[in-house]
Order: sequence, then C-alpha cells, then structure tokens
Amino acid sequence: MAHIVKRVFFVLTFLLSPFIPVSGQQYNFRNFSVEDGLAQSQVYSISEDNNGNIWFGTRGGGLSRFDGIQFYNITVQEGLANNYIRTILKDHSGNLWIGTDNGLSKYDGSKFISYTGKHGLYNTTVNALIQDHKGTVWIGTADGLFHFEKDTIVRFGRKLNAPRSKINCLFEDKSGAIWAGTDFGIYKFLKGQSKYEMKQISSSDGLAGNQITNIRQDSLGRIWICTYSGGVSVISNGQINNLTKSNGLPGNTIYDCLATDSKTIWLCTSNGIARLEDESGVLSVQNITEAEGLANNVVMSLYKDSFGNIWFGTSGGGISKLGSERFIHYKAIKGVFGNWVYSIHEDHQGNKWFGTSEGGVTKYDGRVFKRFSERNGFTASKVKYISEDNKGNLWMGTIADGIYLYNGKSFRNFNKKSGLSSNFINYIHCDTSGIIWLATAGGGIDFLIPYNNTFKIKHITKKNGLSGDRYNTLIKDNSGAIWAGSTDNGLSMIEPDENFELKITNFDVTDGIRNNSIRCSAKDLKGNLYFGTADAGIVKYQKGKFSFISSSQGLSSNNIYSLIFDNEGKLWAGSEKGIDRIELDKDSDVIAVRHFGKAEGFIGIETIQNAVCKDHEGNVWFGSIKSATVFNNAKELSVKRPLVHITGMNLFYNRIENTSFGKDLAKWYPVPEHLVLPYDQNHLTFEFIGIEQVNPEAVQYKWKLSGFDQDWSPASKKREAVYSNLPAGHYTFEVAASNELGNWSEVPASFNFVIKPPFWKTWWFTLIILIALAIVLRMATRYAIRRLHDQNERERLKLETDRNLLELEQKALRMQMNPHFLFNCLNSIKGLIAEDKNNEAKIYLSKFAKLMRTMLDHSADSFVSLENEIASLQNYVELEKLSREDRFQFKVEVEDSIDKEFTGLPPMLIQPFVENAIIHGLTSKSSKGIVVVSFNMEGDYLKCTIEDNGVGREKAKMLKDESITKHKSAAISVTQERLNILNRKLNQKEMKIQITDLKDQNEQPAGTRVELFVPFQQL
Repeated sequence: MAHIVKRVFFVLTFLLSPFIPVSGQQYNFRNFSVEDGLAQSQVYSISEDNNGNIWFGTRGGGLSRFDGIQFYNITVQEGLANNYIRTILKDHSGNLWIGTDNGLSKYDGSKFISYTGKHGLYNTTVNALIQDHKGTVWIGTADGLFHFEKDTIVRFGRKLNAPRSKINCLFEDKSGAIWAGTDFGIYKFLKGQSKYEMKQISSSDGLAGNQITNIRQDSLGRIWICTYSGGVSVISNGQINNLTKSNGLPGNTIYDCLATDSKTIWLCTSNGIARLEDESGVLSVQNITEAEGLANNVVMSLYKDSFGNIWFGTSGGGISKLGSERFIHYKAIKGVFGNWVYSIHEDHQGNKWFGTSEGGVTKYDGRVFKRFSERNGFTASKVKYISEDNKGNLWMGTIADGIYLYNGKSFRNFNKKSGLSSNFINYIHCDTSGIIWLATAGGGIDFLIPYNNTFKIKHITKKNGLSGDRYNTLIKDNSGAIWAGSTDNGLSMIEPDENFELKITNFDVTDGIRNNSIRCSAKDLKGNLYFGTADAGIVKYQKGKFSFISSSQGLSSNNIYSLIFDNEGKLWAGSEKGIDRIELDKDSDVIAVRHFGKAEGFIGIETIQNAVCKDHEGNVWFGSIKSATVFNNAKELSVKRPLVHITGMNLFYNRIENTSFGKDLAKWYPVPEHLVLPYDQNHLTFEFIGIEQVNPEAVQYKWKLSGFDQDWSPASKKREAVYSNLPAGHYTFEVAASNELGNWSEVPASFNFVIKPPFWKTWWFTLIILIALAIVLRMATRYAIRRLHDQNERERLKLETDRNLLELEQKALRMQMNPHFLFNCLNSIKGLIAEDKNNEAKIYLSKFAKLMRTMLDHSADSFVSLENEIASLQNYVELEKLSREDRFQFKVEVEDSIDKEFTGLPPMLIQPFVENAIIHGLTSKSSKGIVVVSFNMEGDYLKCTIEDNGVGREKAKMLKDESITKHKSAAISVTQERLNILNRKLNQKEMKIQITDLKDQNEQPAGTRVELFVPFQQL
C-alpha cells in the first residue's frame, strides 16, 4: 500500500516540492470499536475529564467514557439530551458540556441538565462549544452564535449584524478574540473597550475555502483553519498561506487539526491523517492511513490527552489511539519486505539492511526499501546474519547458501565448494584485524584470513578441541580471545597466538553456566561478557567468574534470543515474550528491569535469534516474527502516575446505589458521601481504577483498610477488594496504583465509613449496664454485708444459744443432782450400811455411780437413744425409791413400733418431769403412789407421757415447803427454756409440752399428766 511523504520548505510562502517514496512504516496505533465496548463507530468529538477518563461523542450511540480498560456508555436514558453528539467541552470547573442534535446538556458528574428552546436556544442543533478565558460559555448552533449571560442563554451579535447562519466551529485565540467558522467563511469578534467588533475573513481574503470545519492555534501563534474541500489555511503575521492535496496532503477535506508541540501539526482528513513536522523551516508532510494501522481513513476529530496520547475519532472505524512513538514498526511489503525479520544491520552510510522471510536482503535508506535477490546477483535464501568488516564490506550469512560478501557493487559467494565447513551460517564476527569468523550449524567455526585479495579458509571443529559443531554466536573479549556459544555444548573460548596456534577452553554446566544452549552474546564497556541461554536467562562472565541474570531479578523470560547494549549502557534482552531493558550499576549488577510487550507498544512480541542492532543515532532495532521494530528513546512519553479512584461499592452482593444507603452519592462515581452502616451490614466490596492511558494494562494496585488491615496488600492487577464480617468501628479504605515503571500514585484514593455496633455494644448501653452493675454491685454488697451481719448475728445467737443450752443442761444436770437428792441417796446408802446391809448398799451405790456417770456422759450430747434415756430414768427412780422408802411405783411403757435403740431424744428431758411428779405429786400422798412414763408415736412426733396419781398441782401449791417449791419452779422453767432453744437450734418441728391436771369422778384432783411432743429423730 502506498504511503505519501512530502518535503516542503516552510518559509512565509510555503515553497513546496513533491516527493513520493514508498514505505512500510507502521505506527503504534491501538484501535477501539463497538466490539470493544464503544457505543458507536462514528466519533465526532473527544474530551478528557479531570479524573483522566476520555469521553467520546458518537453519532447515535450517545457518550462513551473510557478509563483505559473499559467503556461506559451514557444515553438519553441517563438524561442526555440526544444520542447524536457533535461536540464536547470541559469547562473550568470540570463540568462537561455536550452539544447534540437536540440541544445542549451539562453533566456535573452526577446528573444532566439539558438546555433547549425554552432556555433560549432558538435552534436545537449545537455544533460547537468553547469557554473563554473569562469563563463565558459560547454556543455555536445551526441558527447562529449564543452565549451565557449569568444563567441565561442569549443570542450574540445582534448589534453587530452577525449572521444567523450555521456555526460549524468556535475558537478563542491568545488575544481573547472569538473566531466562528461558518459555511461562509470566518467571523472574528474582537473585544474593544466597551463592546465587541466583528471582522469577516473569507476566500476573497485568501482562505483556502469558505466552508470552515475547525480553527486552531499553535504555540508559535499561527492560526490553522480547516476547510471542507479546500485544504488548510495558515494565518501568520497577517499573511494567509494554503496547503492542499497538491502540496502533499492526503485530501482537501480537513475536519480537525491539532498542534501537539511547536514542531508537529496533525490534520484529520477524509483520506487519513497528515502529520506535518517543521524542522528549521523545512516542513515534512507524512500521511498515515489504514495501511499504517489507522482504524479508518475518514478521521473526524482528534485530541491529545494529559498522558500524551493522541486520540483520533473516525467515521465508521471507531477510535485510534497513538500512544508513545518510542516504537516504530516496519511491516511486510509484498515482494520487498517479509514479516519475519531474521537479521538487521546498519552500514557505515546509515542504510538499514534486513534479512526477512521474503528471502534475499532488503536495503532501507530512510525513504525507500530495495530488495536484493537472484536478479541482483544475490540469493533467494534467508539471511541469518549481517556484519560489516573494517573496509566497509558487508558479510551476509545465509541459510543453506553459505556467506556473501557485498562491496557496494556486487556480491561474492563463499560456500562448501569454496572451502567452508557448512553452508548454514548463524553468526559472523568481523575482527578489526580483517579476519572473518563464522559460526556454522554443523561445521564448527570457520574463519577467513585475508590473503592476496582473497581469503584463506580455516576450520575449528571437535577434532581441534571444540565441545561441539553447532554454534550460534561469537564475541571477542578484551584480551583478544573469541568466545563461541554452541547450540548444545556450552561455551568455547578460542585464544589464538601470534602464529595463529589456537588454545581452546570449553565451559559447560559443570563449570557453572547452568545451561549448555547458548544463543546470543554481548559485551559491556568494562569488558564483561553476557550470553543468552535457552532456559537459564543470561550468563555473565566477569573477572573469571560466571553469574546469572534471570526471572528472579525481573526478566520476563529466561528464554533469551538476543542481547545488545545501548548508548546508555543498558542491556536489552529479546525473548519470546518481548524485550527487557536491564539497568546495571557500576558493578554490573541489576538495578531494574523494564519489560516491553504488546501493551507497551512492541507488537512483534516474539523476537528472533540475534536479529538486533544499534544505529548511529543510538536507536535499538529488533527483528520479530511480525516486523522490524526500532526503539527511539527520545520519543518515549514521560509516564504519569495513575489517577486512582474508587469507582463503586457493593453491599453484600448489591450495588450500593441500589440500597437504602446509596442515596447521597459523590459526583462522577457512585460512592456514598457519608456511609454509616448497621452492625449486620458488614460485607463490602470496593471497586477501583488507576487511570493511566498510556499503558493501562500494566497498572497495579495495593490497598489497605485502616482499622482492620495492619499493612498494605501485595501489588496486584485485581481491581476490587472484598471485606466480609467487618466488626463495628470507624474505617478508611485506601487504594494506590502504580504505572509500568512502578511509580505509585502520590495520593491514594480513600473512603471513610462507619459500621455501628449493635445496641448492646454501644456506649450508652454500656453506660446503662455499668450503672446497673454498679447498682447491683452496691445492692449485692449491701446484701452481702447484711447477710454477713445476719450470719454473724446468727453465729452469735448460735454461740449464745449453745452457751445458754450448755448452761441449761448444766442447770438440768444440777437439778437432777440437787443437794436434797444426793443427800437423801447418800443417807439411804449410809443407813443400809448401818443396818449391816452391805450388799444392798453396794447395789445402790453402784446404781448411784452409774446414774452420775450416765448424766455426765450425756450432758455433751444433743440426742441420746430412748433406750439409754429409759435406763437412766430407771436408775434415778430406784435411787428415789430408796430415799423415799419405796413409797411409790414406777412404770415405763414403750409402744411396740418404736425402736428404742435408734430413736433419739434430747438427754435429761424426761427426768425433771418424773422428779417433779415424785416430789410434788406423790410425797404428800398418804397412800402409795405410781408414776407411769409411756412412749408412743403420734404422727411425726415421739410422744412422751409422764403421769402420776399424786395430789395434783393445786394442792401442791398449798404446801409451804419453800425449797421444794423453788425447786419445782426452777426445773419446769429450765426445761421449757431448753426446749425453746432446741427448737431454734434444730430448725425442725417445734417441741411441745402439754400439762393436764387429772381429776376423779368427783372432780377432785387425781394426779398430773405431762405430755412432751418431740419431733421424731432417728439415730
């Protein structure tokens, strides 16, 4: 395909002279169409917002917003006035104004405001928009020019008699003048002291045409005027000069133009793009079409973004982005230049020579390509390597046809017939001494020694000490030794002496080179050698030692095809994944590795073995399976740090804007201004983007949730972060983005939010609980104190009770052992002894002792068995009988159901009542009395009945014996008090006493009955 380049002398009058060469130069365009998400393929306007998004106005698809990764389309459904977009303006506040076929829309990042006829626009078609330096928005419509006065749209130029014709474009120059392009030329409005003045410029004044499509101004102050079918006019210093198709432009219909710098002007035409370069008054015109990678030849709009990219909107082809021009590609030209580029070399005259898949060799002088093959005395074989000797001759190694010498006029062939060991030549090294070294595939190493205008051919093979016969690369070290890298047998170092005797040293994996397949080589300024291997990265030979550069240091691949150093001392390595630029320090250690692949503009991706060279300007050339590519460091864009934004949120699995928490959203992205969530709404997904439009695919991210994460996440290309089951708290989500150079955004994007605790974890609830706990604690303390006091009081009462009980028991014991009883018992025993009744005295004395011992033993017990209590009573009664001359009877009756051995009752409980019956009931009786003690069960009580047939209590009261009365009173009161204490101490059913006066049939006293009710106690 033909491509037009014109050289023109840009003086005041544009002295032009046409020149038409042919070129296969390919620009690094990246094209986007409907298939990529663009709303529609006709793009008439382009702009950039403050967030770094690129906006495209389409003819029917509405607006498309592009963040470098994804398109987001906006139509009338979102509030846009119309889907047919003609122009986009970003104002000083960052708002977007959109001119459509049906009015004007303003977008503030959250909503659209539309202006139509009811707002003052008499015609709804808006073709052009600008904002002047004072902030006034001007509107060019199909019915003339309008502008805003405060919030009202008014027609401009009534008093100037300005035309009410269609305004195609608007422009404000550096002086503040407003230029309006129409179908009848230009109307220029200049602001005077108090009002505007109008000036008309048309073809009668020298314009290329009257139908004006666009107006721009370059950095030198020149006004560029695009016309429909008339070419472009340039106004400089009041002079108008025109450029047309006859001067080299691709066509005369110019839709838009842009001055990207002081030397470069881009023109959008109906037949592609024209690039004008002004170099010291010489203007070169380069036309770029679909053949050079453009999406479509009809280019309607262009825009240079803040990242340095140039965007071209086409009619039918979508968008073309021209990023960094660091890579220029030379692709196939049928019959001249093949896709696969096997070898590249620049000769001493600056010509580039390529061995490609077309066969033969192709020469490029910067303007035209020329192929040499059989017709020129050369070969149709593929050229594997090209080198130049010290006389300026070119040596070209071929596949299967030996080597060719080209002296600038003719070719001379050397092959096996001429003495070479092989016709397959992989590498050529031209020594400064004139010796030509050849690495062959199968024949070892050949070298040609100049001799009498010809060459002597020598061979080095395995027989001479080489490790193998297949070699890929040759390099000479600073000592003069030739290093040869083999296909399978490692490295061979060849050291020739003065007589050309060779010393050969071989190195393989056992010597530490890791891989025996050596493909390429390079040498740095310090003399260190570098060898590319098939699978072990780069082997470095420095000061007699081998070391390595591999993927662990950042290489994109360990499969190395080519190596070369540039003028800055950086090492370039080609692989199947593209190329890596390796920066080394003063000790030749790796500082950084930068990769270039398809995303970075290297479209060939897979390089070819040893297809690399450096030209006289320092540019590095690479051969790949798709093209020959040159890297021009001077054309590289300075890569900006990404503009990072949080673009959206999900609450659980719902968009936040679709929930009740998404009502108060920020502008431009649906993120809440203030977000406070309940404790159970705690599963959040954050979405984000780092906008970097040069190489967006290389952007990486790291993020952190302050209040939850301790550190930043590892760098990743993932564009969302998920947090689940977040506890209550205050959080700040932060995200940063880095570009292809690893430079992180200066200020991370951040978002603050709160997850409220459940009410039982709130401060007020905690306060209530603390107050309640304090009250409960106080009450518990008071209760504990009171309980302790009560316990102490109970203990005191218990001790007092025990003491009282002990005293009462002692009193009871004393009552049982009252002096009268003891005196009477002892006197009775003494009487028996006096009557010489010693045996009886002994018996009674034994009973007395037993009674005393029993009462003393039981005085410490709370309960004794009924059996023991009855035995004690009987001993006591027998002693009483003795002292009272057997004047009464005593009888004990026990119910059969009562087990006397295991039934308990308090000791010394019955005895006082028996004693009382004997002393007060029977002593005063004239006849013989009787005391009956009976025990029987009555419910849960052991009922003890003491019954006598004495004189009764009334008669006993009449007795005057004071001592006896006192004794009686003491015994009964002590027993009653004792029972009361036992009731409190045992905490069981109450012990009761019932005393009944017995009477005969004449109602005369007939004795006393005492009934004791003792709760049943089993021992």
